[in-house]
Amino acid sequence: MNPVKKEVQSKLIKMIIPALSGLIITFLFQLVDTYYIGQLGAIQLTAISFTYPIYIALISIFIGLATGVGAAVGKVFGEKNSHKVKEMTTVSILLAFIGSILVCFGAYFVRIPIYSLLGAKDSIIPYIDQYMTIIIIGFPALFIALSAMATLRATGKALIPDVVMGISGIINIVLDYYLIFGVGQIAPMGIKGAAVATVVSWIFVLIVMLCLLVKHKHVTLLISIRHMFNSASIILKIGIPAIGVQLITPVALGLMTKFVSYHGTDAIAAFGIATKIESLSLTLILAMGIVLVPITAQHYGANEKEHLDHIVVLSGKMSTYWSILLYIVIFFFSKSIASIFTDSQEIIDIVVTYLKIMGISYPLYGITLITNSLFNAVEKSIQSLKITIVKYVIILVPALFIGNYWGLNGLWLTIMTTHILGGLFASNLFRSWLKEQGSAIAEANLWSEYSNDFKRLKRK
Repeated sequence: MNPVKKEVQSKLIKMIIPALSGLIITFLFQLVDTYYIGQLGAIQLTAISFTYPIYIALISIFIGLATGVGAAVGKVFGEKNSHKVKEMTTVSILLAFIGSILVCFGAYFVRIPIYSLLGAKDSIIPYIDQYMTIIIIGFPALFIALSAMATLRATGKALIPDVVMGISGIINIVLDYYLIFGVGQIAPMGIKGAAVATVVSWIFVLIVMLCLLVKHKHVTLLISIRHMFNSASIILKIGIPAIGVQLITPVALGLMTKFVSYHGTDAIAAFGIATKIESLSLTLILAMGIVLVPITAQHYGANEKEHLDHIVVLSGKMSTYWSILLYIVIFFFSKSIASIFTDSQEIIDIVVTYLKIMGISYPLYGITLITNSLFNAVEKSIQSLKITIVKYVIILVPALFIGNYWGLNGLWLTIMTTHILGGLFASNLFRSWLKEQGSAIAEANLWSEYSNDFKRLKRK
């Protein structure tokens, strides 16, 4: 094997495994939340489904900022500029603190109209608000922690933040049971208990992350105002378009939720369960999206073009093969998986249909996620924004109105088609950028590459 390819493959696997583990545990505790809340009743299960678009919208803002942090810190780390790493980290924490206070303050005052905008009925809104009020208050802890985690990943310390996230997931799961149902002297809190458990786990992550930044000397108080503004502008140059990308996705999810709500509470409950199962299933691709930004930024900063080519090829193949394997599992086991969360046959049937239809689009959905990460890492975040606008604004919005005429299955087919067309657009856009860079893989025959891989696998 080519030594550069071997190095890239080793680095990708080394960083993906802890990121994957952390994401799995994170999504697992969301599923455990859903399972426990499902035991409270159908109204609570429906309520938690309405919280998901709002939850994702809020967290997406700071995932976008963390993307800017990861790309900026990764680039200066690749240039071996340790003092600049400290300045970038310090400024990122400050941006996260100020931004989180402003965003959460605004979210608190507009939360009730948003519930109604999503299609929630008056009888469900109190349950949604019990959960979301606590989550909004606790979000700054997670936002600041995300920026700290981005720095640690960008400086090669990928294992540490993901282990911490894993531990926080376990804390959340344990507290869920005690706080939702009550044990001994602890009174049952119902759906509020799930929110409190989540916030406590975020506070744990924040404390550990800040301690790690201090321990590894990634922060400094010796930074001039001029350097502070300069670092902020570099982070925000990548971060603002990335925030746009991240925000459009949950807005699209909110719009999908609105259309699904027209088909009743069973449809909403099923959609909430299905999207959480989907998130857990796609963890490998999501983990790759996380680690690609710092890895690619490091090699981009060091001007190592051969490394960048191998990163693109390997990440694309890993995403595609995982998606194919995932669809096989979904096709045969989706009913058993859905049955874990509810006894309602109507809800189970909707979840199964959703997953079987949506799974067809996962390979190209994965390509879109990977492409966005690569563009962010090479300081072309505006291209990621272009992909997202085309996919969700130009394609999805009008398509939902058309698909809705054919009921729920029409909506599922619409979303699936959007993922496929978005993936094709992202692939062509990135190939054009590779040609501009004179990349050796710009003219590669993808079908031939995949065919050769399957032939080698068959020979083994």
